[in-house]
Amino acid sequence: MATFLSTNEAGTELHRLILVAVPPNPEGAKTITHAAKCMGINKATIWQWIKLDRIPPTRAREIVEMGQGRVSLDQLHRFVYAS
Repeated sequence: MATFLSTNEAGTELHRLILVAVPPNPEGAKTITHAAKCMGINKATIWQWIKLDRIPPTRAREIVEMGQGRVSLDQLHRFVYAS
């Protein structure tokens, strides 16, 4: 499992924003696995979004809600409407 102590370790901007949004896991790290658990989805789904550099509109809203103000819909906009 990839564990990130800093969001600067993310490979792409979308990856970084998801890590900013996710609260730390019990060990204090931010992981895609924990983000998936918080959202009730499989981690492979999030990795697919990162690979495609695109997220579904409803999931963008969930990421913002999970982030509790750490990320905004404006920041995710280009990933929702990516071509």
